[in-house]
Amino acid sequence: MGLLGGNGWGVRKAVTLVGLGLVGVVLASCSVRSRRDSAVPGKEVTFDDACNLQPYFDERRAENLAAPKANDETLATNAKGQTIGEGNYVLSDNLARKRFAKLLRDEYAGIPPKIIESVEGHDGPIILHVRWWDAGRIRRIRPDDDAVVITPRGEIELPPNMCVSDFLFGADVYAMRARYLKNEVNMATGKPMVAPDGSGSASATPSQAPPPAPPPAPSSSAN
Repeated sequence: MGLLGGNGWGVRKAVTLVGLGLVGVVLASCSVRSRRDSAVPGKEVTFDDACNLQPYFDERRAENLAAPKANDETLATNAKGQTIGEGNYVLSDNLARKRFAKLLRDEYAGIPPKIIESVEGHDGPIILHVRWWDAGRIRRIRPDDDAVVITPRGEIELPPNMCVSDFLFGADVYAMRARYLKNEVNMATGKPMVAPDGSGSASATPSQAPPPAPPPAPSSSAN
């Protein structure tokens, strides 16, 4: 199968590690398990913030931090016209590394402590290698494919977990979720709505609507 297919995954993974100068033993995912029910739809996980990522994205937005940088990203279109891709995504800032380490602790069992310590440490780059598809407003990591976490202290395969997908690709949709929640509060309290770009009022609430225009003055010819 081709680059974005399933059968060449092991070969591609080895090429990835060689290209990054991080050759080592990839720890088998059979000893690592996800704690999350994979049957729950991704959009439900996001809407309910089941992964508790809203504070993380709010903080990133407040600090104007960029999304993880994509290296060696490959894009294609499948038979349904859907954009699909794969790539290496680098976690470079301290906030991302610490939150991802927490995610690994919360969402998985069986990950060696040295991997988590390396993720939240400062001893080199942390890279996520994933395959994904475009699901409207957000990319979703393929639910039938493991992610690979590459650290200076080793590499490990992660069984599918929607929280990894939201963590990596959720910035825009969580910004939209934050506006939605803000508008729910504003509607209940009579405050102005937040515009889609988050910069101002989307529309006037009834309490802020301009007063009606006065009726026209009577004509001088009226009896």
